[in-house]
Amino acid sequence: MTPNRTRLRLRRVGGKTGLLVGLLPVVVATAIAGTITNPSRVRPCASEYSTGASGGLHIALGPDGMLYLTASTTDRILRFDPDTHETRSLPLPTGAVPHDIVRGPDGKLWFDGLSGRIGNLDPATRKVTIVAQLPPGREPHDLAWSGGFLYVAELEPGRLARFDPERGAVAEFAGGLPPRNRIHSMRAVGGYLWTSLSNGNALARFNPGKHRFDKLVHMPIRDSGPRDLTYVPSRHSIYFTLFAANRIGRYDLSTGRLTLYRTPVKPISLADAESLRQGVEKLTFINKSADQRSVWATTFYGEVVRLDLATHKVTTVHCGITFPAATAGLATDAKGRLWVNEAFPARIALIRP
Repeated sequence: MTPNRTRLRLRRVGGKTGLLVGLLPVVVATAIAGTITNPSRVRPCASEYSTGASGGLHIALGPDGMLYLTASTTDRILRFDPDTHETRSLPLPTGAVPHDIVRGPDGKLWFDGLSGRIGNLDPATRKVTIVAQLPPGREPHDLAWSGGFLYVAELEPGRLARFDPERGAVAEFAGGLPPRNRIHSMRAVGGYLWTSLSNGNALARFNPGKHRFDKLVHMPIRDSGPRDLTYVPSRHSIYFTLFAANRIGRYDLSTGRLTLYRTPVKPISLADAESLRQGVEKLTFINKSADQRSVWATTFYGEVVRLDLATHKVTTVHCGITFPAATAGLATDAKGRLWVNEAFPARIALIRP
């Protein structure tokens, strides 16, 4: 599916699964990001803008209408204006290694780091506060708010952490989970936390009232690698990526029906999907469009894949993306436009359906 491209170099950060060494010089001052690509009339397509700092994966919409991106290798959060394309780099404490970022009920941007730290950024004052440190050996990934608590998926050792913002306390839960599950992503739906188990080959539902996981939805393909997920209210369904089988899945919460959709990305082994081997294309992040008519998935190597929820047709973005492009986190802005974080080499792209 993919042509020959410049390969990306990887490294380890702080003993954790690291991110790419910066491929472009890091810009730490405020800068007006320049347009890189002027796409043709082909649709879907993309327009790219430079953010000036590489090394991050996740992206979230702030209460101020700005997009916030993590920059792990430089201990920064990037603030991107989707209208002016201006980027501002906001420094974090050294060694924070920010990974995921979500908007909290208090209007702050909450993040976790591969160092085990949990913190927040106030977009009004730009003040950064570290609020907790997870125990040693924890590798936090996705974040989700539910019932006044911040939940953190601990890829290692395969547990769910809960941070109480009032008491400042952290609790961990693993009841009902299989061993070596490598829990990765989650969404709060109907009072539950739905999570993906990359090595457990299942979706898992956490029941906050019981403090344990009370339901597993097993995948029909062995070692398929459930990775990221999103909830589409209009379909009352969880959509998710299988980053080894390289399919998009749907779990209907009303009927319990599980459906897998083929994509142009070829299946790979779970070991290859989990490794940092260069040039591995895999469906990784997923998010719904603002109109809930489609879901989009990134490949961490170039293309962006779209699944039409009415026709189930799968298409890819064929123009506007400059390779190499580690397409990662997806977010819609306040105007409903879809953006993808090209974590390396330091770009963000507007997807034009």
